[in-house]
Amino acid sequence: MESFKPPQMQWDDVFPNYLVSEWIRFEAEVRAVFLGPLEGESEKAKCGYLLLWVGDKGRAVFQTFKIEESDKDKIEPLIRKFRDYISRGLTTLDNCVVC
Repeated sequence: MESFKPPQMQWDDVFPNYLVSEWIRFEAEVRAVFLGPLEGESEKAKCGYLLLWVGDKGRAVFQTFKIEESDKDKIEPLIRKFRDYISRGLTTLDNCVVC
C-alpha cells in the first residue's frame, strides 16, 4: 500500500459556525481514502480508522452516541452520527461537547 497522509478533523482550528464546513471537508477526504488506499478494509477497520482520525475531541463526541447493535462496526451509520451531531450542535451549543 502506498503511504498517504491520513485525514484529520480540525476541531480547534475552526469557529463553531464553521464546524459543518470542516466536517464536510473531512468526510470527503475520509471517503476518498476509503475508496482509494483503504478500499479493501473491513467496515470494522474503517470505523477504527475514523475514530483515530477524529482525534480526542471526536472520540469524546463518539462516547455520547447511542448506536444500535445492528449498526455497530458499520461505517455509514458512524459517519451519519458525527454529521448529525455536528449539525445539531450548531443549533444547541449548550449540548456541544467540542464547541
